[in-house]
Amino acid sequence: MPFIYAPPPAIIAATLQRQPPPLKFLGFQLGMPFLTAQAFIKASGGSLTCKQSSSPSRPDCTGTLPYPGLNVPLQVRIASVGDSVTLIVLTARTPERGAPSWASALREDYGAPQDDMQRGIQQRWQWSRGSQMLRIVERKGGKDELEASMTLGSAPLPELPVPPKPTRPD
Repeated sequence: MPFIYAPPPAIIAATLQRQPPPLKFLGFQLGMPFLTAQAFIKASGGSLTCKQSSSPSRPDCTGTLPYPGLNVPLQVRIASVGDSVTLIVLTARTPERGAPSWASALREDYGAPQDDMQRGIQQRWQWSRGSQMLRIVERKGGKDELEASMTLGSAPLPELPVPPKPTRPD
């Protein structure tokens, strides 16, 4: 008897059509071709230098990316497997708060974060879509400095260490 193809049940077809869009930040998204990410950084006036990691198929790249409104460029880290970007980390160290405005823009695109936490001098917002996770973290950096970072990677992202409590001189 010949095999007769039957379309998937309507509930499965509807679920497949309603898949949420992939998480993106400043034009970056997981799975994008590495050369596209590299070209975007260079076209924006940034730089990217790559070195081989422990695995030849997984280069680790670092660089900078200008960001409007900041006096210093974002620090960039991109990891890829083959030609696909698998991890993107953008970090800003400035005296001004930047992460809340990033989180606000992401709320407009993706709704309320699944995780919105404030612990002492650190605040975190986190969104996930399937196996992708986007995390914004802001914490106290050096003297009179805040560090804001955006990490886009495959879920689950590793937990960040809790920053040490500030010490006061005796």
